[in-house]
Amino acid sequence: MIQFTHAAQRAGGHQPMGPTSWTSYGKDTFDGHACAQVEELLAIAARHYQSNLQASRRAQQYLRGRRIDVEGIARYAVGYAQPLWRDLWDVLHGFDMATIDASGLLVGLRFDQDGPRFDRFRGRIMFPIRSLDGRIRGFGGRALGGESARAKYLNSPQSERFSKRELVYGLYEAQEAIRARGRVVVVEGYVDVISVNQAGVDEVVGTLGTACTSSQVQAILGLAPSITFCFDGDEAGQRATRRAIWTVLPMAIDSRSFRFARLPSAHDPDSMVRQEGAAALAACVERAVPLGEALIEAVGDGCELQWPEGRARFAARAAQAWCRLPAGQERDALLERAAVATRMSMGELAEYFAGFTR
Repeated sequence: MIQFTHAAQRAGGHQPMGPTSWTSYGKDTFDGHACAQVEELLAIAARHYQSNLQASRRAQQYLRGRRIDVEGIARYAVGYAQPLWRDLWDVLHGFDMATIDASGLLVGLRFDQDGPRFDRFRGRIMFPIRSLDGRIRGFGGRALGGESARAKYLNSPQSERFSKRELVYGLYEAQEAIRARGRVVVVEGYVDVISVNQAGVDEVVGTLGTACTSSQVQAILGLAPSITFCFDGDEAGQRATRRAIWTVLPMAIDSRSFRFARLPSAHDPDSMVRQEGAAALAACVERAVPLGEALIEAVGDGCELQWPEGRARFAARAAQAWCRLPAGQERDALLERAAVATRMSMGELAEYFAGFTR
C-alpha cells in the first residue's frame, strides 16, 4: 500500500511526488480483484473531480461560457481537475500502486519502479467516459490554459480498459433514447455531445475526438440501425466525414441507414447550437444526405470528369469503394452512378470493378 511520509504531506500540492513520497507493494496480488479495484478508484476520482467543479469559480465560468447547464453537468458527471501536481493524493490513499498504475490517473514510472509520479490531469474540465454498463473506463480532459495547456484535450492512456478506438462517449447516457428512436447522431467532441443533448437531441454520442472507427460504429449499431454523422464544418471535419464514409461501407447492408450532415464551414455542432440555435442544428441533421450520395461526392472530389484522366481516377476510386460494400442496394446504386459519371456502360464498369480485390 502507499506509505505517506510526513515530509511529503507537508510539501503541498505543487510538486511531483518522488520516490520518498511512497513505497509500493501488492504487485503479486494485482491479478486477483484488479478490475474491481480500478473501477472503484476511477469512480472515486470522478466524484472528486465533480466536487472540485462545485468549488471552482473558474471552471464553472468556463462551462457557463460554453452554455453547459446544471442538468448537462449532472447528466454527464462533468468535473474539474485542479492545476495541482497531486490533487488526487487523498483519493489514491488505500490503493496499491499496481491499481493506481492501471487506472491511468498518474504520469510517471511504472508501479515497480522508483521515481516521481504526479496527476495526469491538471487544470482541466473532466469528462468521465463510460462503457455501456455505466462503468467508468477513463477520462477526457479539456485544458483551461496555463501550465496544463500543452494539449487542448488529453485522454486516459491506452490500455486494456481504455481504448479511444472502441469506446463511444455518451453511449451509456443516450442508450435509452437511441433504442426508443432507432437512430444515433454522432459528433466529434465531449462538449459537442453535451451541447447537442441540451438542444433536444437525446440520442447523441461522440467519437472521443478521433476519426470514427469500425469498432465504434459496431458498438452504436448494437443499439440502432440508423446513424447520422454530424462532424465539424471545417476542412478537418470534412476529412473526418470522408473517413467515416469509408469506414461504414462494409457495414452498409440494406437494413441499415447511414447519413451525413453538412454544417457551415464556420461551425461545429456546439457553436451551431450556441450561435444559430437548436432549430438550425436540427435542420442540418434532418437534411443529412444518405450514404450513396455522400459516397459519390467523396469519390468524385478533385476528379475533373470532363477529362479522361479524371474519369479514370473516379472509376478507380469507385471500384475501391464498391469492393468494400456488401451485396445490396448501395453497391448496385454505386455501379449505376459511377457508370453515368465515367461515361461507361454498366457492363464495362462491372467488369472493371470485378478486377479489384477487397
